Amino acid sequence: LVTLANALCKEHEVSIIKFHAGESFYKLENEVKVTSLEQFRFDTLYHKIASRFKKFFALRKALKESKADVFISFLDTTNIACIIAKIGLKTPLIISEHSNEAYLKPKTWRFLRRVSYPFCDALSVLGSSDKVYYERFVKRVKLLLNPCHFSDEIPFDSSFEKENLVLFIGRLDHNKNPVMFLKAIAHLDKNLQENYKFVIAGDGELRQELEYKVKSLGIKVDFLGRVENVKALYEKAKVLCLCSFV
Repeated sequence: LVTLANALCKEHEVSIIKFHAGESFYKLENEVKVTSLEQFRFDTLYHKIASRFKKFFALRKALKESKADVFISFLDTTNIACIIAKIGLKTPLIISEHSNEAYLKPKTWRFLRRVSYPFCDALSVLGSSDKVYYERFVKRVKLLLNPCHFSDEIPFDSSFEKENLVLFIGRLDHNKNPVMFLKAIAHLDKNLQENYKFVIAGDGELRQELEYKVKSLGIKVDFLGRVENVKALYEKAKVLCLCSFV
């Protein structure tokens, strides 16, 4: 989302509507306008149910007032919400899937995805197997790979002095699955654990839980928090671990 917004804002007006308050984990260009929907209570069963309806109507209101030429949404539950909220509006909607179709487990959400996705104007996916799956019921499905952030900055013939560094980069939340990274380290031979440095660059809601997990597994992992110059880490690391569900 951030990569796309930062690229599009160079030639277009770009606005992002967020369900949650708080600053973006990744740096957005100043030209990108960010709006957070009203925050609702989720502490009781009643408020959980009522707040879902309130958030839906808040989203519909934001879409109607945006006067956008096109809507782009990301991730399954948000895609479903946007498709329903857009009913009656003529603005095209492009939805994006960033995980394998099997990742969405609850039967209710899978049903809602199946009946709502045909009403989008286009769907982008990251893998060929997902393209085949969604083409069964979505008319326009395009395979759109993730961009390489540094492709213009690092020549293909570049060489770097690599270190015994194993790297995990990303938000520390359930979607990015950092726990798998820690479990993988714990299964490594002790000599490998001693000879390599394991680093997590990023921050998020799971950080404290992950720090406890490191202690319980008896492994060594450096938590760097948010890092501005991640390119330098990529250049040094011998291994990059991608554990993300999404």
